[in-house]
Amino acid sequence: MKPRDFEDFDTPFPKGTRFPDVRERLIGTALKLIADEGSVGFSLNEVLRRSRVSKGSFFHHFRNLDDLCRNCFERCKSFVTPSLTAEDFESVEALLLAFGDETIERTMSKQFFRLTMFFGEKAMSDELYLEIQKELTELYMEEVSKLVLRLAPHLDHEKVREGVAFLLIVNQGIASHRVMFRDPQRMKRVWPASVKAALSLMGVSESAG
Repeated sequence: MKPRDFEDFDTPFPKGTRFPDVRERLIGTALKLIADEGSVGFSLNEVLRRSRVSKGSFFHHFRNLDDLCRNCFERCKSFVTPSLTAEDFESVEALLLAFGDETIERTMSKQFFRLTMFFGEKAMSDELYLEIQKELTELYMEEVSKLVLRLAPHLDHEKVREGVAFLLIVNQGIASHRVMFRDPQRMKRVWPASVKAALSLMGVSESAG
C-alpha cells in the first residue's frame, strides 16, 4: 500500500477499510483512535464504543487493554516499510534524498506523530514494547538497505546498513523535534548533509553517488 491510500499519510488502514472480524475491528479501531487522539483520548471504553464491541467480546480476544496495544504495535510492521522503489532512481544519493523527503512528509502528519509518540513512550517502560520497536527498526533498516543494494549491488551489505542506521538516527531526531521545527524547509536543509555522511559510511564515492 502506498501513503496516498491512507486518510492521512500513515494511518494504518486505507480509506473505507471494513473489519467484519471482531479482533481485527478492535485492532483497527484502537490504531485509528491512537492516531487521531494519542494517549489522551485512549481508553478501553472508547475503543469499545467506537468499535461497537461488548466488553465480554473484547476479553474473548484480548487479556486486557495492554494486550490490545501490543497487538496494535505488532501490526505496525505492515506500514513501516518505505514506499520508494529503487528502479525510480538513477543513483543511491537520489534515492536517499527522496527517502528524506518521505521522512519529512511523514513527520508533518499529526497521526503519524501521535502513533510514534504513543508507542515510543510505552517502549521506554515496557520491555516487550522495546523488543517490538527494535524489531520494527531492524525491519525498516533492512528494507532501506535492500533499496540501496538494488541500485549498487557491489556495496558491502554491512557498510550499507551502517549508513542507513545513521540516517535512521537523523530520521528519528527530525521526528522527535517536529514540534520545535515545523518548517519543512528547515528540516530539508539538514538532510542532504546527512545523506553525504551516510554515503561516505557506505563507501559510495561522490562521482558514483
